[in-house]
Amino acid sequence: MRDSLFNRVFSRPMEDVRSTYVFDRELGYGQFGITYLVTHKETKQQFACKSISSRKLINHNDIEDVCCEVQIMYHLTGHRDIVELKAVYEDRHSVNLIIELCVRGELFARIITKGTSSS
Repeated sequence: MRDSLFNRVFSRPMEDVRSTYVFDRELGYGQFGITYLVTHKETKQQFACKSISSRKLINHNDIEDVCCEVQIMYHLTGHRDIVELKAVYEDRHSVNLIIELCVRGELFARIITKGTSSS
C-alpha cells in the first residue's frame, strides 16, 4: 500500500478538471497518461489536457518528474516557442495539465512524416 505522500502530487486542494472543461477526443498518449482535446465551459476556448494517471505515479521519482515538468512549464510561460501551461488540476485519479493547443501536431510526428531534407 502506498503511503500518503503518493496520494497527492501537489499540496493544494483537489479539484475536478471536468467542472471547468469538457473532454473531447483523445489527441495522443504516452507512458504516464493520455492527452485530450478539452473545451473551457465558459469561454469555449480549446486546449489540450495531459491527464496523468495517479496509478502510474508509483514512486517518489515519478512524482518528482511530474512536479519538475510543471515547474519548468510555469517557468517558461510566455516564451513564444514553448507550449504554455494554463492550469493544473489534481483529483483522486489523475493530475491534469491544461496546456495550449497546438493545432499542427507534435514536432516529432511532423519530422517523421516529412523525413530528412537535403535542401
